[in-house]
Amino acid sequence: MFALVSVGLLSTLWEYGPLVGAGVLAVVTGWTRSVRLGAATAAFLVAALVGDQPFPAVVALAGALLLAAHDVHARRPGEWFGLLAIGVGVLVAFLGAEWQAFPLVLEDSSADITFYAVHVERSASTVFAGGTSMSDWALSVVVALVVAVGLALWAWRARSLMVLATASGYLAAAWYVQPEVSAPGMQFLSQRQFEAALATADAAVRPEVVLLAGAAVAFAVAHGRRDWVPLAVVGPLSTLWEYGVAVGTPVLLVLAWRWRSTRLAGAAAAFAVAGLVGTQPVPALVALAGVVVIAAHDLHARRPGVWFPLLVVGTGLFLVAANWFAAAGTETSGWFAYMPLTPTPDFHMGWVDGRVRELPPWWFSVDPLVVFYPSALVLAGAAVALVLRDRRTRTL
Repeated sequence: MFALVSVGLLSTLWEYGPLVGAGVLAVVTGWTRSVRLGAATAAFLVAALVGDQPFPAVVALAGALLLAAHDVHARRPGEWFGLLAIGVGVLVAFLGAEWQAFPLVLEDSSADITFYAVHVERSASTVFAGGTSMSDWALSVVVALVVAVGLALWAWRARSLMVLATASGYLAAAWYVQPEVSAPGMQFLSQRQFEAALATADAAVRPEVVLLAGAAVAFAVAHGRRDWVPLAVVGPLSTLWEYGVAVGTPVLLVLAWRWRSTRLAGAAAAFAVAGLVGTQPVPALVALAGVVVIAAHDLHARRPGVWFPLLVVGTGLFLVAANWFAAAGTETSGWFAYMPLTPTPDFHMGWVDGRVRELPPWWFSVDPLVVFYPSALVLAGAAVALVLRDRRTRTL
């Protein structure tokens, strides 16, 4: 697990990092003879070959999450693990398809332009944004229907209302999360380019978050109250609704008061502030960061070490970088950019509805992931510090 975390984070620092990281993971797999790590390594290698960053890093982190959850499931079995595994798998698959749409380049020799259609409404950054067309939405509904039918069969065999409710919520969210369509008015574009410009649905909205929230609730029902569970439920679900943060914050504060939890109260306050000063998915990321920090604090009580301060600092740096991305690439409408096929110093931008969009040209020439480098280094250091701490403890 820790090898996946370290390699996944550090792979963002170098162009060939994912390929080198896959080799490192292969060596570790051979050394440990772990079938689970071998499967995660294969998934990471495939992500490195077919996608660009941050997709390989996300696949590695998702694999680490599932390995850690599988270890917990061995001690505390329940329906939550199946829901978590299905939710993470489907979510990563769809995010990988969306991130490959950046930039969405549609060449039209007749118009002599290359058109870049990227939607950035409530998205962490332009590198995380991809337009969602009606066909993509239809595919999402079909996948949700197949998954929901499978979960319904599982719920019937296990007599589980939790699984049935999660399946119903997932299918409903997939049906109602439809892409918004921009108004016409770009006659200078070809039909293909215009269709791309119409794809202005928020890439940050994914119905699979219902599965993740259901997994958190199922864990709490089976194994008792945890301070991080409300954050794991409210955070992801807040991305599905414009007023998700406004509704979720009072829920978190009420639970913090009933449970007398200062940690949950602090996380709820941070979630509310993120909703006021930022746009999705930054508030959801703040909630998930609260999940990580609170769960790590519980682990730190049993396994203290310098890894915990490093984790807190790295998480804070990540949230600062995510908020900077949102501030640099967020507006209330989709934007488009186009330039001549023949290189010129001119770089034209505008709103889909005709308004001017002020973004500097360097935004498209500099690796946007550079602002995440400090947090990646610190978080990787936290994973290494925890491994070294456990090794010294076992030696003693």
